Amino acid sequence: MKILKTEELEEGLSERMNEHPLGWRHFYTVNKKGHYGLGFVNKILNIQYWLKFPSIYSSRAIGFESTLDEELPFLNDPYFNRDFGFRSIKISEKEMERVRKSGRIIGSVWRKIQKAMRSPPEPYSGYGIIGPYPNRVLKDLDDISPAQMELEIKMQEEIEKFEKRNTNYII
Repeated sequence: MKILKTEELEEGLSERMNEHPLGWRHFYTVNKKGHYGLGFVNKILNIQYWLKFPSIYSSRAIGFESTLDEELPFLNDPYFNRDFGFRSIKISEKEMERVRKSGRIIGSVWRKIQKAMRSPPEPYSGYGIIGPYPNRVLKDLDDISPAQMELEIKMQEEIEKFEKRNTNYII
């Protein structure tokens, strides 16, 4: 397991997703202490990236990169069976202007988004969307696998160190 700054994780993940856009899965987790996490897993590349947050109110997080030691059963769940990644969409300047003025996604752009989500992910370019996002949160990772549990314990230790470093006391 490698501990990364948020910027390093974003850079590494973005680079990996551009080089190999297929096979990525994205999910949210909440452990028993209430710490939220974002996971990005690619079985083809045998890698997983995590962002762990000390609180739902904090935008600061710790990043983790690790190999995927064992199969994660939840990845076969229908909520997580579509590739996460960038899909480009062709939007005219006229459509973009209408979106900006209205502050909403107009019908023609919405249809293009729906069509794009049915296509496979690709490297970043131009206008596009990123997704899909699961509409479900994994609340308990304890029973996934021994290797994943070990990773969760290491991540928990690091997030607790992070919280202590960033706690301010009034004296």
